Amino acid sequence: MDFPSTIIVGNDTFEIEKSISQICLQIGNEFRSNNPDLYQIDDKTGWGIDEVRKLKSFASRKPFQYNSKLIIIFEAQNLGIESQNSILKLIEEPAPDTFIILTVRNPKNLLETIRSRCRLIKTKRKTTPKAELLIRQKNIAQNLLLSETLTQDKTAVIPYLENQISQYQQQLIQESSLTTKNELDKLIRTLKMVKANIDPKTALDWFLLS
Repeated sequence: MDFPSTIIVGNDTFEIEKSISQICLQIGNEFRSNNPDLYQIDDKTGWGIDEVRKLKSFASRKPFQYNSKLIIIFEAQNLGIESQNSILKLIEEPAPDTFIILTVRNPKNLLETIRSRCRLIKTKRKTTPKAELLIRQKNIAQNLLLSETLTQDKTAVIPYLENQISQYQQQLIQESSLTTKNELDKLIRTLKMVKANIDPKTALDWFLLS
């Protein structure tokens, strides 16, 4: 491969994982959870600087099972500036036989110096169908069940909330209502919570139960 580092752009998990699998075929590696030569950063690990330091330690060792090592950072836009600068050093001076993949919804959320040193793959964009307005149910159990249902696919939560905010804004334009405004304000706060790496279910629980 000409580029040991790749940015995959998109919001469709299936399309992103398909691109990752294609890269794995090219480098003779495998995208699977128990792969000793794969290091993965995602919502389970978090995107903090300590996790990036662990990643760099992984990159410094020799491959165990395959002839290459693979690093995948999902939703890389969640990396802070310090973490991105640390990743940049690894991209600029990649360890032997180490390939790095970053997935991102919008590459502009990454440092320009990172973007310029990676090849870019754009996947098919997943469109979010218009959903019914998110309305609280009659009891706590129903609200908790609704929250669990909506967060089964965590990658879809942000597009869903953005869709809901847009619908509430349209409703507020058509008919001014204090109730609608309060719901809109809470939705915006919920979206900010998710973007701040608060667990999506915790954020939606707050919205539905507050």
